[in-house]
Amino acid sequence: MIGQRSVSRGLSPLPCLGPEATIAREGEEPRPLQEGAIVLMDENDSKCTIAVDYSADVDKIYSFAANEGCKDFNDLATKFQLENLLSCTYIGFYESGTDDGKWSFVLRIMKKVVSTDPILFENIKGLNVGAKIIRPGVMLKRLRLDGDAMTMRKSLSTVWVKTFNGEEMLPEEERLR
Repeated sequence: MIGQRSVSRGLSPLPCLGPEATIAREGEEPRPLQEGAIVLMDENDSKCTIAVDYSADVDKIYSFAANEGCKDFNDLATKFQLENLLSCTYIGFYESGTDDGKWSFVLRIMKKVVSTDPILFENIKGLNVGAKIIRPGVMLKRLRLDGDAMTMRKSLSTVWVKTFNGEEMLPEEERLR
């Protein structure tokens, strides 16, 4: 279950950005950042986008098998890309709807605003949980894998998104249930 706990072990809190967050391209006036995205891609680079709403706290599970989110991408995604995600956002990727599947992993956004290049699911294996920054501003918080890395290819069925609107709050456990 998602809960709250204080930051411990001498770590200073990371300020979470909420609706007041802005983004600006060079030469443009800053504008509110209301939405980020998780982009899933298949082996042909077809895309499906899951919008991440920053207007309020979000704790949402997208189960593709239950026709939520990228329902047409159930067991097809080979890579993902993060676009304009704010600090304190958690993203979980799951082979099934719970941690009972063959694999799952949780990422945490650690910088103000993060966008990445495409990341292959199988490249997550072998990374050090909690200490490994997989891209600037993106930390691997938890990884569970039964089998080899290729198990992660074309088997994604659930994505979990948790945002915190302006206040530091950490999940006690980065898991669905």
